Amino acid sequence: MEFGMSTTVVKTRMDPDYVDRYRAVGMTCLEIGARPVFIDPEDREQQAILREHFEKTGTRAHSIHAPFQNRLTIAHEDAEVREEAIRSARVAARVIVALGGDVVVVHPGDVTREVADMDAYMSRVYDHLPRIVDAIVSEGARVAFENLLPERMPDHPDVLMALVERFPSELVGVCIDTGHAHCTQWKTEFIRRAASRIITTHIQDCDGQNDQHLMPGYGSINWDSYMQAFYEAGYAGPWIFEVGKAGEAALEQAADAMNLLRGAWEQAMADDRATSGSSQTVIPDG
Repeated sequence: MEFGMSTTVVKTRMDPDYVDRYRAVGMTCLEIGARPVFIDPEDREQQAILREHFEKTGTRAHSIHAPFQNRLTIAHEDAEVREEAIRSARVAARVIVALGGDVVVVHPGDVTREVADMDAYMSRVYDHLPRIVDAIVSEGARVAFENLLPERMPDHPDVLMALVERFPSELVGVCIDTGHAHCTQWKTEFIRRAASRIITTHIQDCDGQNDQHLMPGYGSINWDSYMQAFYEAGYAGPWIFEVGKAGEAALEQAADAMNLLRGAWEQAMADDRATSGSSQTVIPDG
């Protein structure tokens, strides 16, 4: 199992020492926050130094999160905001490819509790989805649409997959956020419905009511249940902790969290062997 973390934990400019702080606690891949505080999209020297360090140390930049703050989304009613969402996603794709990665995580929608016309809202999502996919793919990256919180769209497994399945699996997949799923009534159904289309994760814990971004074991998620679902889905990618609200304490909690997930995965394998009578084991690739 390969573990990684979002760079929202260490809130400073990325350099080799920054990468080594994650590597020291067993994180071999990173999801980059697409903000200048972490990495300057115009600083080719910084990107080259980081890529060289990744290659030298056996670590890697796996994914980048496209900007979404201030309702920056293709679902926005303002055309200028939609254009900026597409432009910023293209820039994010360019950065992750320069660092040696290839996944851009995208929020396909936004807060919907105040949307008066849901049909128009979803029409904007469907109309502009191909444009943001084309922008990212044109830079050599893949798209991972993330499952969202309640009162956002798409917050239902079938709705999310109706968007994803419009595109080839080699170009577009899903980022499963465990905390978001836990706050909905569907929980592990997101994992089971997405199955082979899952290409990355946001691993976080919460109380089931609030998006808390806690390390696994500090909320109320039943990790045996979630890892069983990932196992049955055949997921073989990295486990990316998205726990920025925990701050740098997350680095101290990392070992216990990784052991918790490993134990839950091994239990899923043991249950599968007991059911199938097979002695064959499956270890997810990194």
